[in-house]
Amino acid sequence: MRIASEAENKKALDFFGKVVDQYANPVEAVKVKAGVGLILDFDHSGGKEYYTETDAAGKFSFVGIHGAGVGFTLTKEGYFYNQRLPSTSRPNTYVPDSSNPVIFPIWKLKGAEPIVHIEAHCGLAGDGTVTGFDLLTGKKTSGGGDVMIGFVRNPVNIDRSKPFEWTLTLQISGGGLIPIESAYANEAPAEGYQSSIIASMAASEKNWSPSFVQSYFFKARNGQIYGKITVNLMANYQPPPTRFEIEIFTNPKPGSRNLEFDPAKAITPPR
Repeated sequence: MRIASEAENKKALDFFGKVVDQYANPVEAVKVKAGVGLILDFDHSGGKEYYTETDAAGKFSFVGIHGAGVGFTLTKEGYFYNQRLPSTSRPNTYVPDSSNPVIFPIWKLKGAEPIVHIEAHCGLAGDGTVTGFDLLTGKKTSGGGDVMIGFVRNPVNIDRSKPFEWTLTLQISGGGLIPIESAYANEAPAEGYQSSIIASMAASEKNWSPSFVQSYFFKARNGQIYGKITVNLMANYQPPPTRFEIEIFTNPKPGSRNLEFDPAKAITPPR
């Protein structure tokens, strides 16, 4: 084991990267920390840290460092870096090439605006009954609302030991939704919204699951408000209703798509 550990700790970890903002512009003077992992023995590990900064072209490098693996942390005032990005770690298959650096996207902050933050939950009947929410108050509405949720499961009364069919429908009045696929959900898109989103699961699905979690950008009230919403469905509560949770970040400033969130500026609606 000791021989294997020594071999792992001697691996060359040369690396070349480049930092760009959301507009693909290079970012200078970003502080980059390389955290190198070391294997000490079967039960223990250690590490070393190395530091550098990006140059005028946004480039950085670490040459001559060794260890079992390395991860990177990027910091610069006025910018946000998502540490969950795949680029935070050096892949085992990485081949160092100074002419082809790994791209690290970082978000240039515009400045947080007051955001309405809502966390709510409710029960969904499972028979298609629609539940509505007001995006600025988080309160359930009857006969409509900014966001309307419909849920159907077949059968309505389930045997929890068996898969069943379920369908979740989300609809935004006077706007629409876009699934969030970017690592940076700080600005809602101007276009591309769908008025409704349908998520479904057939009982015959190979990877059947009663749960569904997804985040979306939204536009509502004919483009007057933008935000992002995360829905969390657990479809197998029995007897009905089943559990549904929702978290909403809404910018109440008319037409603003800025979703940078500062808890100190959060607007919490009265209960």
